Amino acid sequence: MSITLWKHKGVALTHEEIDGNFEDLGQRVSLLEGLDSFADPINKIILEGDELVFFTRTDAILGRVRLPIPQAHFKGPWKEGKAYTYGDIVRHKCALYFCHAAHEGSTTVQSAAWMLMFGTEQEDQPPSTIEPPQREGLQIPLCDASHMPDPKLGALIVALGPDGASLMLGTETGWQKVVNFSV
Repeated sequence: MSITLWKHKGVALTHEEIDGNFEDLGQRVSLLEGLDSFADPINKIILEGDELVFFTRTDAILGRVRLPIPQAHFKGPWKEGKAYTYGDIVRHKCALYFCHAAHEGSTTVQSAAWMLMFGTEQEDQPPSTIEPPQREGLQIPLCDASHMPDPKLGALIVALGPDGASLMLGTETGWQKVVNFSV
């Protein structure tokens, strides 16, 4: 079982979810209490799919922890005062934002609850292609679905259309939709 967090769910946990969290933590603590902590300590941690795998010095598997996978939900244009939950994606001006903390009644999309994913806040930017913010990590340009650039093999873009946003991959024959975030 994975731990259910209020900040990810966005609403109060049920009694079953709270009990499940404590039951899971109790099992993990019992397992750790039964271990001789100096006999064979953690030597390495490897990411396998959506799990962290803990290995001892003798390469025995000490345990696995499933990582939470955020679920993204495209909500269309950002609206002041609307309640948003973890995983919501909104469009504001020429940018897409990811909500990483549930909140209600925000007066600006630039609050601490939002992370800029793609685009720019400049309204005078031409709609054809908007370069991603300059930061470390994956850089994906944002463009209007009606003014997409010529595809380059392996290129990624986020195309904004009337029904939402789509992550597009450049192929030899054109743009291929990878993920669609519909309104």
